[in-house]
Amino acid sequence: MLDNVLPDLTTGATYSAGNSFGIQPQVTADWNMTNPAPRNLFWVGGSGIWHDSNHWSLASGGTGGECPPTPEDNVRFDAASGLGAGSVVDVTQRWAFCKDMDWTGVTGGAKFYTVLPPYTPNQIAVFGSLTFSSGMENDFAGSFWMRANGAATIKSAGQPFKNVFNFWSADGHWTLLDDLSTQVPSLYQIRHYYGELTTNNFNVTAGGWNWTSYDGFTGYGSGVSASAKLNLGSSKLKIWASPLYNSLAFFDYYVAGNFDAGTSEIILEATGPVDYVGGGGYPGYVQHVFHDITIKGTGGLYGGQVDGKLLLKNTGFVSAGGPIKTLEFEGDGSFMQYYGPGRDVNSVKFAPGKRYTFNPGFILNLVPHLGVEDQFIAQGLPGQYIEMKSSDPSVPAIIHKDDYDGTSTCTKYLFLTGMTHTGTEDIYVPTPGGDVFNNAGWQFFPCNPCPATVPVLDVAASITTGCPPGTAKLVLAGLKPDEWANWYTDPAATTDLVYSGGTPGPAGNMFMPTITGPVTYYARVYSDGGLCESTVVLSVDITITNPPAVFNMTGGGLVCAGSNGTPVGLDGSVAGVTYQLQLDGSDTGSPLAGTGAALDFGLQTAPGTYTVVATTDGTACSAVMTGSAVVTGSVLVAPTVAAGSNSPLCITSSALELFESGGELINWSWTGPGGYTSNDQNPVIPNPTPAISGLYTVAGIAANGCFNTGSVQVGIYPQPDATITTSAAAQVCPGTT
Repeated sequence: MLDNVLPDLTTGATYSAGNSFGIQPQVTADWNMTNPAPRNLFWVGGSGIWHDSNHWSLASGGTGGECPPTPEDNVRFDAASGLGAGSVVDVTQRWAFCKDMDWTGVTGGAKFYTVLPPYTPNQIAVFGSLTFSSGMENDFAGSFWMRANGAATIKSAGQPFKNVFNFWSADGHWTLLDDLSTQVPSLYQIRHYYGELTTNNFNVTAGGWNWTSYDGFTGYGSGVSASAKLNLGSSKLKIWASPLYNSLAFFDYYVAGNFDAGTSEIILEATGPVDYVGGGGYPGYVQHVFHDITIKGTGGLYGGQVDGKLLLKNTGFVSAGGPIKTLEFEGDGSFMQYYGPGRDVNSVKFAPGKRYTFNPGFILNLVPHLGVEDQFIAQGLPGQYIEMKSSDPSVPAIIHKDDYDGTSTCTKYLFLTGMTHTGTEDIYVPTPGGDVFNNAGWQFFPCNPCPATVPVLDVAASITTGCPPGTAKLVLAGLKPDEWANWYTDPAATTDLVYSGGTPGPAGNMFMPTITGPVTYYARVYSDGGLCESTVVLSVDITITNPPAVFNMTGGGLVCAGSNGTPVGLDGSVAGVTYQLQLDGSDTGSPLAGTGAALDFGLQTAPGTYTVVATTDGTACSAVMTGSAVVTGSVLVAPTVAAGSNSPLCITSSALELFESGGELINWSWTGPGGYTSNDQNPVIPNPTPAISGLYTVAGIAANGCFNTGSVQVGIYPQPDATITTSAAAQVCPGTT
């Protein structure tokens, strides 16, 4: 096979190539060869080797014997190919060829296969479209070479490619019909040498992406226009680090070419040490325009432009280059003067607790975008300062920001070394000691007005009434994440500090003083490392109330194996008080609201000591009830209790009969609606009414001393209405009803 190999016709010699195949028309003409006529070849006969003629037929399910495919032959694997579970189509030669390859109709997991790594010399070139199916498995461990000379499609049907995937035809135009992926975690690159690739909004995953061309390449900066074109649309291009390529994840374009990022996102998935996107920027090279870029490992962007967002999730860098709409760091970062003096950025955000190093003289130029004011976001936190410094503090880097909307910029917890701010915007740096060394153009004091929030008590979260030795809880509403409250006994909230939040967040916004008597506390809110404070002081009175009334615990006893439990209760309660049952000092079950009557905490089976703590609602005032209920476990078996009745009944039909038929109790205690009690085994209630409907429970002890209970639901209903009415005009004839 001759590919772009031409004879020297200037000698006047005549050349011929027998039994050969030429890829380009000029090759076939100059070598005086005739390519075989294109064929549609069908695989037949089940498992076999690609170059075995017995497996190629001109008809689906037909007789084999055709020569193996040439670059102009379409190959089909279908339901009549004899392929199923365990079947293999094996490529054993150095190169295999075809035009279109289509596996539609193959089921059962048949494999397209060649020898596995570490050394895989066998490769396949597809000169047309490639169509896999979900019913087969791509186990081909060699490289794929896509070499269409016109429009072609690629459908991988969820099959990852297990080696380098190459686009290698200057006249090719490939369109994806589904997601394209090399093996994940991806070890192998996608190499876009020639031709046009349209992802068609599908996602692509690879172990590195390289776009270059060997055509006329004369070195960096030559300005050669590559034939490769990439249209990403709204795709996500995910790139992993490959151990075969120094464990780097990269998207790299070294020569000028055609690149349309659309609204895509390029994601470097790896967490390797130097992951990068190369966007051009050498003299004579195109500055490629990206949309969104996310780099998850240590790495960054060389050159290029970003019309969406560049997100650096680890230690990241940005070189000089074209404009970036949104730049966000989540780790440490650096700004480098490769390709130029600096960058234009519309919005930049730095992360609390991180360090950012600038090449001396680097210019970070904040500019508006489509009329929207640019943003310089440097919001550190206490103990998580943001540090910005020139790598040579004697030669400052520059942050340039002009004022377009008449407002200033407030930073927090920012340290500066060798950093100069130029432009008309006022940028405030209120952090104590924020002016470390050789900085100019900044406002080293808090924004005016000071932004500390006016203190307001969060009534729902606070407790201001209690009794000794209770604990009050004072929480303020609406504090910002970087604010906290100090509490004083001085009405001016300047002396007699009794509690300092000290740090922002919930821990700095919860004062819990011990209640010893009536007292008033005063709160002031702080931010910006304590430089900003609220001008308004909040006063909160702590009032005293009486503890809840004390009642006696009831119940407890022996709980035998299989028992429903023994009752535990309280012989009284008060409305407005909540009662919490505790087992061995820890809360158990849901609290009960006081009713003014005795409380039943239900049947308890867990052994231990039960107590009750009462708390007056809305206060920090509690009391422990008198006594305890002790529940003891036993290996003895609890009696069977079988409760029953002759319910349901109508009001006038008969008496309500209750009965217990377990046969093991020696005494009985019935309880029911309306305070009903009885010690009979089978009590009778005459003249039942609907008012006595409800649950009846019988408890008792067996001869072995074990206790148990049983229940039955009783329903008493009114007699149905049997009144018959007729109209005055009704006629009844003799002998009828």
